[in-house]
Amino acid sequence: MLTQKVAKSSYKVQHIAESDNGGGALKAAHKLHTSLSALGVDSQMLVADKRTSDPNSSQLKLNLGFFAKRRRRRLARRQKQNLKQYRMTRSEKLEIFTHGMGIFGWDLVSQLPKADAYFLHWSDRLIDYKSLFSQIPPDIPVLWRMPDMNAMTGGCHYAWDCKRYSQNCGRCPQLGSTIDKDLSRKVFHHKQLAYEKRNPNLTCFVAPSRWLANQAQKSSLLRDFEIAHIPTGVDSNTFKPTNKGSTLSRHGLPTEVPLLLFAAQSVTNYRKGFDLVISALRGMSEPDKVALVALGDVASNLDLPSNCYAIGQVESSTELAALYSAADIFVHPAREDNLPNVVLEAMSCGTPCVSFDVGGLPELIQNGENGLLVERGNAKALLNGIEDLLTNSELQKRMSKNCRDTVLREFREEVMALRYHDLLNTLLERAENLRSGIEY
Repeated sequence: MLTQKVAKSSYKVQHIAESDNGGGALKAAHKLHTSLSALGVDSQMLVADKRTSDPNSSQLKLNLGFFAKRRRRRLARRQKQNLKQYRMTRSEKLEIFTHGMGIFGWDLVSQLPKADAYFLHWSDRLIDYKSLFSQIPPDIPVLWRMPDMNAMTGGCHYAWDCKRYSQNCGRCPQLGSTIDKDLSRKVFHHKQLAYEKRNPNLTCFVAPSRWLANQAQKSSLLRDFEIAHIPTGVDSNTFKPTNKGSTLSRHGLPTEVPLLLFAAQSVTNYRKGFDLVISALRGMSEPDKVALVALGDVASNLDLPSNCYAIGQVESSTELAALYSAADIFVHPAREDNLPNVVLEAMSCGTPCVSFDVGGLPELIQNGENGLLVERGNAKALLNGIEDLLTNSELQKRMSKNCRDTVLREFREEVMALRYHDLLNTLLERAENLRSGIEY
């Protein structure tokens, strides 16, 4: 619970997201919604897939009429065909590519709740950029929490080493395209036309990491808009160090060897780098003297070592905190990432992390102080980092304390909520001034 409250707000904010639970981006969306509610804001959430019992979160009611169903089918089929043409050329790095034309977009705008401000979050099916920004009045503030780079690109969610989003996309390396006017250029143009409908003074894109904020400032799509930096917060009262004994027995985990923990919505997602953890594990001189625990969806045909325990999805935050606490090291070998919830949660539980030096990770991990950062994609460096921590109990103990201290000092949920609250009030004040004829 938040420790600091502000006066009850007289305005309503509406969050729009794919779901109110699921992967890190969706959990973060719901966390922001509930945090603002705890500050006295009338906060409501509208989602394509409701997964919580939150009474202030509602699932979009789809139009079941013949023409509405046909429109959704046609749009879904067209998007599938758009991507199919790149099936032989697309990069292994391409985990997801979205069109910015959600198949439920028309359903959303036909029943969009009135609000004093809108918060946009990750959503593939709900948000159609062009129709949504045509529907939201230009004098109503919009805050877009960016969990990744998609708001600034022509479809990809992480651009890797590509910088074409700083111009107008095209020749997309993730699609394996060699032409300018490819799918990424068309999606980029669709977003461009939509953004032109917004007042830059009342539209703010919020980056959880300074890294993402820097990428957004280079984007030609977002160059006219305000880019704010508000780090993701973690519930430090739930995610806290606990005794590991009962957790190990509850999940059938070994008690006689150190535990490495890996967590991702999809364990086999190339970007998350689970293959590099397995490579590091197999490179150990005595791999049987350590155990690896994998949290998340695991493909049934994945060849796992005998000392790897695949637990699957864990929905309970309390149980997640117990598993983080039971681990000796949290391993996060993501090849690209923003400011991952899983690392924040592990650190809040006092579990040091070995991670690649990418994205927003250096903003969480001070190398050698509360974890270790190693070269991106280097399984050998990952192995060395893991072994360095496993063989130095004093370093591990010091890092554990520093992890918890870092979260309490910089990444508490309460701090995040207050920063968003201040930003929201600033935009609402601008909107009121605009209506009163005060120009900027």
